[in-house]
Amino acid sequence: MNPLAMAWQAFELEEFARAEQLFRKARLEPVLAADARMGLVYVFARTGRFDEARDECGLLRLEAQSTGNLAAEYVALHQLGMVERMAENFVIALEIFAAEAKIILQLENPPLAVSANAYEQGMICGKLGQLEEARTWLGVALEQAQLSGDAIAEACAFRGLGELAANPTMRKAMLLQSLAAFERGEDPYGVAEIQDLLEQQLH
Repeated sequence: MNPLAMAWQAFELEEFARAEQLFRKARLEPVLAADARMGLVYVFARTGRFDEARDECGLLRLEAQSTGNLAAEYVALHQLGMVERMAENFVIALEIFAAEAKIILQLENPPLAVSANAYEQGMICGKLGQLEEARTWLGVALEQAQLSGDAIAEACAFRGLGELAANPTMRKAMLLQSLAAFERGEDPYGVAEIQDLLEQQLH
């Protein structure tokens, strides 16, 4: 198993110090460097080291811009937006996702990219109390996820719609759809999370 695979395994186990060590090791190999930087973004964000996460996102974006790689640039912006969301800088995060959406448009709006972007904008609008706008964004996320055929993106959109549902019946319906999509995508963590949310609704 290469250092990158080992690093992600450690991250999933929440062994963040080991994951960081392995991602740093993987970063030394040119073919793994970009993916290793992305891994470090996740480690730093999950452990509250937001400035370090921002630095890695900035380096990823600069690398993408230096080669004119728009796909890599929007991914770097997406990660930066996620970092700001986790840091609860919601307005800044929305600005970043709006910038990401402009790059995605230049790439003719691939459905999975649009879905991920719309999901983030929807969840942040929800955090800001803009519920109708949030539901609209999440509807776009769901539609585009279904177009892409990506079960995990579909599951996330349904989960978001469930979390922002106007009543318990709609919430349960959306969460059950999310559960089914996570099962199709063979994501045990997603399945467990939705099962917990459904269990909480019973109490």
